[in-house]
Amino acid sequence: MDLPSNESSLYKNLSANQYSDVESFDCPVCYSMVLPPIKTVCVNRHIVCNNCIPQLQTPVCPKCRLPMEEYPRSFELEHILKSMLTSSNSRPCPYADYGCKVVTNIENSEQLAEHERQCNYRLIKLSSQYTRICDELYVRLQKRQLCNK
Repeated sequence: MDLPSNESSLYKNLSANQYSDVESFDCPVCYSMVLPPIKTVCVNRHIVCNNCIPQLQTPVCPKCRLPMEEYPRSFELEHILKSMLTSSNSRPCPYADYGCKVVTNIENSEQLAEHERQCNYRLIKLSSQYTRICDELYVRLQKRQLCNK
């Protein structure tokens, strides 16, 4: 993947400094991996996942507290992340958006399948009986929180 000319000089600085490992691509709000499209949110080029940006209460960067601004899509950061994952033949868990930090080897399909079956962040389909119980529990917890305030 060729980088646009205005981003090629940034690529060298970013890869050596701020984004040197896969964990540096974690969202500072929800701690899940930031996946493309990646946008920086402040002048320090910090990133926040696309799910958390609209939910932030104040328009400040969660890492450095500088004012957030809308910057264009960062193709160089996407390239760095892709390079890290492909060079190690790894990929994040399919449930990374829900908080799983496991990165598995794509060549070991058995390991990947086993992790997906046992991942603590996997989605579980509940029968209607359990759905009602969960709904009732949620309502009770909300009432308890209101009473404690």
